[in-house]
Amino acid sequence: MSVRVPPETAVQLGLLNNTILKFLHEPSSNAKCFHNPNNRKAMYYCDLLKLCLFSVSSSCLLLPVGERRISSPSAEKSHRISVVDIKTGAEMTSYEAYKKECVDKATYLELSKQEFDWKESTCFDSDGSSFILLTDLKTGVQFNIEETINQGSIDRALVNKYKEGLITANELGDILLTSSQQKKDLNSPIAGFWLSETNERIPVLKASRRNLVDRVTALRCLEAQVSTGGIIDPFTGKKYSVSEALQRELIDDGCAKQIQQCELIFTGIIHPVRNTVMSAVEAMSTNVLDKEMGMRCLEYQYLTGGLIDPKSHSRLTMEDGIKCGVIDAVTATKVQDEELYVKIITCPKTKKKLTYKEALESAIFDCHTGLRLLEAAQPMKTGISSNLTIFFSYSNTQMNCNCISGYKYPLK
Repeated sequence: MSVRVPPETAVQLGLLNNTILKFLHEPSSNAKCFHNPNNRKAMYYCDLLKLCLFSVSSSCLLLPVGERRISSPSAEKSHRISVVDIKTGAEMTSYEAYKKECVDKATYLELSKQEFDWKESTCFDSDGSSFILLTDLKTGVQFNIEETINQGSIDRALVNKYKEGLITANELGDILLTSSQQKKDLNSPIAGFWLSETNERIPVLKASRRNLVDRVTALRCLEAQVSTGGIIDPFTGKKYSVSEALQRELIDDGCAKQIQQCELIFTGIIHPVRNTVMSAVEAMSTNVLDKEMGMRCLEYQYLTGGLIDPKSHSRLTMEDGIKCGVIDAVTATKVQDEELYVKIITCPKTKKKLTYKEALESAIFDCHTGLRLLEAAQPMKTGISSNLTIFFSYSNTQMNCNCISGYKYPLK
């Protein structure tokens, strides 16, 4: 009889040595030998398994093949489809399958761990008060437990069950994801980036440091954020001033210096003599504000819901902006003329040059925050060819199923 044992136990039993064990856990010395049948990208076998669906009837992992790609992660959905009932054609998330009693708790938790890795941490605010954060280490999504209770997403009884160990962190995370989905914020600037391979949300500065986007694109995205309300943390959707964002490491000193003037367009620029709040147009005409940057910031505001009154921070139509002196007719005409828009964004996925308007139109909305994200992609890497040919062909009308490499589930 064959028995599965953990790698460390296998070493103790002499089934493999430490050199082989180290090799298995080092991607640099372990080539991507398998190919995703949908896009031919080289992958590790563990990554291929993450794309699989769990079949309720056969308790096997099945690899979907076809245009629908139902098991692929999406920023617009809180969970990916990970369970299928071949007999009925039902497609479910692992949590849905568990609630419908299609899978047992052990299988549900195993499936959930493939998608999420929830960890609890205790943090302190500026007043020294503590609060609990539940963070998914894979996607970066965060929940402040006390805030979710106050918002009515969950009740305190559920949190008490979690503290007593009656439900796991992954169960609590799944419940929060299901109950906390946000509506699309149509006035959102680009809040960050989404890495499709890992379903990860990435702040602008971090994306630049990981070479997912170029520095100029990162700066333009930060300009748009700060001129429309603040630097955005894509994990929570919260906005921060330049100084606060610097403390939270959402920007660095270099970014802060370059976008400081953009923040003044939102908060208001004080006239050096009259000590009154100037409009961006007046600040540009008196050379207090760089004209090119000022025009970009007015464009950002216009494209994300309307000009912003620096005194009230309320959105204005172009007509109202002219009436109250936030903008003049000549500048308003220029801001609305799409032929004058400059391609200031390099798409992190296609590398195509885009105007900010085009970038907004190509962005996706994050279901966790309702904010816009631009999809990014890791640099293409090649691997050794593989003979993996056992696939699961899936469609609405017909299904042909095979177990991937004969594995039964759960994998232990």
